[in-house]
Amino acid sequence: MKIAFVTYGFGLGGTDRVCCHLAQGFHDMGDEVTILACARGGKGEPALRDIIKGGPPVAFLTNRKWGHRQAQKIMSMLAYIRWLRRERPDFVVATGNNICRFTALGFRLAGMKRTSRLIIKTTNPVLRPRKSLAEKIRRRAFGRAFLDASAVLTLSEEESLLLARTFPKSATQFRAVYNPYLTAAFAQDPAEGHVNEAPSSWDDKKTVMLAVGRLHHQKNYPRMLRAFAALIQAGRSNLMLRISGDGPDREAIIRLIQKLNIADNVELLGYTNDIRGLMAAADVLLLSSDYEGLPAVVIEALACNCPVISTNCFPMAKTLLGSLPRCVVVEEGSADAFTAALTQWLDGARERPSLRPYALRYSTASAIQSHRAAILESSL
Repeated sequence: MKIAFVTYGFGLGGTDRVCCHLAQGFHDMGDEVTILACARGGKGEPALRDIIKGGPPVAFLTNRKWGHRQAQKIMSMLAYIRWLRRERPDFVVATGNNICRFTALGFRLAGMKRTSRLIIKTTNPVLRPRKSLAEKIRRRAFGRAFLDASAVLTLSEEESLLLARTFPKSATQFRAVYNPYLTAAFAQDPAEGHVNEAPSSWDDKKTVMLAVGRLHHQKNYPRMLRAFAALIQAGRSNLMLRISGDGPDREAIIRLIQKLNIADNVELLGYTNDIRGLMAAADVLLLSSDYEGLPAVVIEALACNCPVISTNCFPMAKTLLGSLPRCVVVEEGSADAFTAALTQWLDGARERPSLRPYALRYSTASAIQSHRAAILESSL
């Protein structure tokens, strides 16, 4: 089949990485694949190019940078429509929320519905907790895009049910698939071979807590830092928190760390490539987000047998983590509730549990088969 994967560009986020793994996987199965991108020169482009090296071609819809993300999409639209009309792919896949409405609008304006099928992938939640006019407009736009789609691929059955209730006109379109979260590095069993642990700046008696993700308000690092600070103030001085990631909130987070007087117990690592090594060296992964789709870091941690303490920030949180040993879902959104969850975890057994089996369905091979089956089913 002939298929186009549409993405905004090659950034550092998980959506672009997932796009490249899927495109390469479909290409390896003999499909005619093209990646369409609105912007070139993203920070993640070198690493993502390695994923698709020797595989599907990339068509950049514009070579100029127009500054704002929305301006970039507007200036890419005409080239996108022309490409669709010229190439007539069997399937057009919007690979994430940030490109969904662009992909659907161009698909509609190009008059593709008679000859092609639109597939939409959700990433971060379509439904967010904010109640505002902007959120109402956003939901309406997603609802219109879903009406054009032959299938909407979600990250879990829980998300499919939630979206079906919210968008009843498209209720039959939602299908849960597995995302390709486990790359070759994570697919290897931790018991096999040597895992290079990240250099430590503390002694082995420390309990190491790890957070991985963009320094962005969505992740709500202040909630985590205040909860962590409460533990330090309660006399648990043998704790270290490592934060891997970068983003627009970095300076604000540094100021908060200093204000909470926990600088000696927190290390900001910036963007790092060896996430597996960090998880192998950590005792627990922390996630304090306000909302998520299905966070890759949670699946990666489970693959490393690293327990997870997470807010109830994604639809599958309680289903996935609620019954797993040494994993905790924090249902209340306060820093105090997060502190209580950390305290509960610290007072529990310290053996590293066997969590890897719960992550294996998210291997790249499994995910590609899952997506391909769902896409082909949409054409029946």
